[in-house]
Amino acid sequence: MSSSFQESARSQALLAAQKQSLELVVTGAPLAEVLRHLVLTVEEQAQGEVVGSIMLLDAQQRLRNGAAPSLPADYLQAIDGILADRSVGTCAAAAALGEVVVTCDFATAPGWTGLAHLPLALGLRGAWSMPILARDGSVLGTFGTYFRECREPTADERSVVEVLVRTAAIAIERERMEEMRRAQTEALREAMEQAEAANRAKSQFLAVMSHELRTPLSGIIGHADLLGSQISGPLSESQIAQLARIKAGAWHLVSIIDEILTLSRVDAGKETVAHKRLDLARLVRESAELLEPSALAKGLSFRVDIPARAVELDSDAGKVRQIVLNLVGNALKFTERGWVELSVRQRGDHAVVRVRDTGRGIRAEHLEEIFEPFAQADQTHSRVVGGTGLGLTVSRRLAQLLGGDVRVRSSIPGEGSTFELVLPCVPSIVPSLPALGAAALRESAAS
Repeated sequence: MSSSFQESARSQALLAAQKQSLELVVTGAPLAEVLRHLVLTVEEQAQGEVVGSIMLLDAQQRLRNGAAPSLPADYLQAIDGILADRSVGTCAAAAALGEVVVTCDFATAPGWTGLAHLPLALGLRGAWSMPILARDGSVLGTFGTYFRECREPTADERSVVEVLVRTAAIAIERERMEEMRRAQTEALREAMEQAEAANRAKSQFLAVMSHELRTPLSGIIGHADLLGSQISGPLSESQIAQLARIKAGAWHLVSIIDEILTLSRVDAGKETVAHKRLDLARLVRESAELLEPSALAKGLSFRVDIPARAVELDSDAGKVRQIVLNLVGNALKFTERGWVELSVRQRGDHAVVRVRDTGRGIRAEHLEEIFEPFAQADQTHSRVVGGTGLGLTVSRRLAQLLGGDVRVRSSIPGEGSTFELVLPCVPSIVPSLPALGAAALRESAAS
């Protein structure tokens, strides 16, 4: 058989082995199986004249056994964990240098002092090792080949290992990326569990605190009413004002508790929606009547633009009313002069409640921040007018729960803001043309 024919056969066998190795990688075979296949390919190419070994470099720069099917367990145990060092052994030196290292004779090589007895006892006399490099040039491990005689690798042996080393690099990098993905997934799962646990603890804390706070607040409000009725004789203006301040402060605290609890329930997925057919125009008109006195008390013009016809929703009236009151209340709070406008429009299959004002406005960089819990775009002014910074957060979360949204349509510092509540309307039912034709025929027949 000619040498050229033998060389062609070896090349074809090598290509077939490399293809099979890549198929193992693509199909997600364990890394150990892929590396074992690569080592056996080298040994088969050499017809049993060499012994192969792949070692992997860990984060501590130590070499760990990857695949060496022809080496005994006691030998593998002895070399596992050897530190990458340019002056030690063959594979350890190749890993440290990042280049090919050849040891022709273990017995005389300085790097094998104190170690040579291990391979010599197996009838192995020399070795060479090629580093397995990642795409960024870092060392992933080594591909070592042991000889039974003292010699250097041939050009053909080098070319075979070079091909298989590239395949080994692909397999190792893929495995490490998968390990990183698994670690990130596990870290994300743990973070989510911790967040859920914290959320449950927060909800439980708020529920307990709300009960503890509501009880004395109810007592404060009740006793303020009782105190007013028990005082003999007519109350002075000062006494009336003092009782009013007590009750107003108590009700303000109750409203804060309600906002915190609502946000907590929404975040925990425990807020329920009581769907019912309702007329948004009528609901907003009724809310406007409640809000107008507050606007007039601040000397503001309160404009209302609501259509006479019904704008029907299938939604939760209480939550819609809460959102409208929050949006208008926020506009009144931050408008010192000028006007606040409340309007309702139907745009296709959505209804829009728009709240415009001539207030302080919001800087562009704060437009999304204002919907975060406890966020206040202008903290100096917010401290003056008060508030927890939860109104807009609660409004948006409730709107999203109802299938809609709350957004800032426009805002110019010093020239006011425009907020919109968008909610889905009840689909209008339009009879089809055939149905209209049939009805007309029936009416004609009846006449």
